[in-house]
Amino acid sequence: MADDSRITKAQLREAMNKVKIYTNNKIANITSATKVEPEELDMPKVFIYGSALPTTKTDVLLTMDYISNTDKFSSYIKLKCQGTSSMSFDKKNFTISMFNDEERVTKLKKNFKGWGEQSKFVLKANYVDTTHTRNLSGARIAYDMIESRPDSEFKSNLLNAPRYGLVDGFPIKLYFNGEFYGIYTWNIPKDGWMFNMDKNNPNHIVLCAEKNTDGNSSLINSCQFKKLWTNGDEGDWSVEFGTYSQTVADSLNRCINFVMTATDDEFKTNISQYFDLYSLLDYYCFSYLTCHLDGLAKNMLMVTYDGVIWGASLYDMDSIYGVQWHGNSYVATNYQCPEEYQEQFSLLWERIEFCFGEELYARYQELRQGALSLSNIIKHVEEIYDIIPDRVFADEHAKWTNLPQVSANTMTRFRNYMRDRAVYVDNEMKVIGTKIACTGITLDKNTLTFNEINKSDEVIITTYEKGFLSRSQYGYSSGYEMGEVIPNANDVTTDYIPCDNNNEFTIDNSAGGTGMGVVGYGSDKQALYVLNFDSYTWKSKEESVEMYVTADVNPLNIINIPEDVKYFRICFYTLTPETITITKKYINNSIYQTLTATVTPTNTTDRVLWSVNPTDIVVVDDGVVTPIANGNCIVTATCGDYSASCSITVEAIIHS
Repeated sequence: MADDSRITKAQLREAMNKVKIYTNNKIANITSATKVEPEELDMPKVFIYGSALPTTKTDVLLTMDYISNTDKFSSYIKLKCQGTSSMSFDKKNFTISMFNDEERVTKLKKNFKGWGEQSKFVLKANYVDTTHTRNLSGARIAYDMIESRPDSEFKSNLLNAPRYGLVDGFPIKLYFNGEFYGIYTWNIPKDGWMFNMDKNNPNHIVLCAEKNTDGNSSLINSCQFKKLWTNGDEGDWSVEFGTYSQTVADSLNRCINFVMTATDDEFKTNISQYFDLYSLLDYYCFSYLTCHLDGLAKNMLMVTYDGVIWGASLYDMDSIYGVQWHGNSYVATNYQCPEEYQEQFSLLWERIEFCFGEELYARYQELRQGALSLSNIIKHVEEIYDIIPDRVFADEHAKWTNLPQVSANTMTRFRNYMRDRAVYVDNEMKVIGTKIACTGITLDKNTLTFNEINKSDEVIITTYEKGFLSRSQYGYSSGYEMGEVIPNANDVTTDYIPCDNNNEFTIDNSAGGTGMGVVGYGSDKQALYVLNFDSYTWKSKEESVEMYVTADVNPLNIINIPEDVKYFRICFYTLTPETITITKKYINNSIYQTLTATVTPTNTTDRVLWSVNPTDIVVVDDGVVTPIANGNCIVTATCGDYSASCSITVEAIIHS
């Protein structure tokens, strides 16, 4: 009997021929639509020709040749700079659009890496990452995270996108007019097809956060989910796909308002009516572990397919694995999130960490066994790095001599950094996920009283001999037109409400000449002036001084000043100035007192919440009590199931 297990020479020859055909992408059933372009370890060459590369976000008309191991084509192109902070770098990112005709009307579409036939891409310079691996490896890790999520409507929409709504790309060698220009990656752009979105569907929207506060707690913006996105023109969010409308703003603001106003119980119970929860959990786990320093606000994409539910999506990840956004330095492996990130005060992530601590930790543990395992992270980094030959890296460094951290940004550093970072974050996430209940709370004071606070300020004004009334911002003295000289002080007294000037201002007029006192506002927002003129000759030169009455500086015992009245002006004619010192008596409404809450145990994971009843006497911010009106109220601090209260009395005249 013949031995069927042995291969004949004819069969071997046929098999070898098939291998050859396969490597040429000509094997039966392998078409240009199903092959992967470029091949896995191929680094295509892109040649661009023209007068100059762009330096702005205005299109420049150029031509291009693309050559890989498996494809070659030419195209007319439009090229413009891409990115925001990267515009300051010498080596720019570009958006490239390809066309068949010189008029650039008919788009030239190509299918790279199975993304589908498209004509618009990004040439990413990766200036801050000389390994050229961070952005793409981060996206591939995120791709694996999405695959491992439970099913949801949001996930279903992402699964229909080329790379689940994430960037993908491959390294290329870029040449300009025949000269090597550097290593770039050919990437999916931040465009509708990245998310498989329809431009005719008004509910298909991609927004990108544009602001970090960089540690400045006084700066509040809607990227932090601490204020509403108003008018769409504040620069907080950019519309990456879709069209801005009030409907879009209302949809996002609905979610922002939920983050700002929901109680902890409401936040946990109802979050699925506003956000895709797993997109938030995954985003935070990734940003925490990889030290995604500039991703907790700026660079975060918010995506909706139905105009109701929003999900977070990663895009720009140049500065993960410990490198700063500018690429010039590294941070420690125990860099705190969010305390040391570029956005430290996001209310969204604060509430996710607090209200979903257990769920966050459980999801993190799950991801550390898969998408966020060290083996998976290293695999995705090295599969990109291995494509680029050492000689090409050498050419890159010779071309761009100012690239940051060339000698330090190595694979060895990356592996060691992520190894140690993982140990640190594993412990931090365990703390976040471990609930320790509060067993008691006390306040350091049972009562607080705010008495009248007097503060005297000397305001030295250089004013001038002789004067006249001019129109104020909200009215002018009846009986006198703007600019009209008042020859005698007695002429003005009948038009004004009597007021004891000495209680409000002390006028030092010892130098002689004109004294001036401004004591408030009369009815109908007409300015109230008390003037004292001596008989001097009028001069021909006009000068003016402005005095301000603001919300935080208000004279005592004075006629109520309308909230919208900000200032008045008195003009004087003179050639010879004189100095008048006015001593004012103020209420100091910047006064505050502090309540300190002590909780047991001190490491409880329950947080202290402050409330006021009624709400119109004081405001409380983390125990800092500031009076806003006279009256009595109760301030209560609550932690878990326990609370403590303090009685507040405000007796001063407070102007808000």
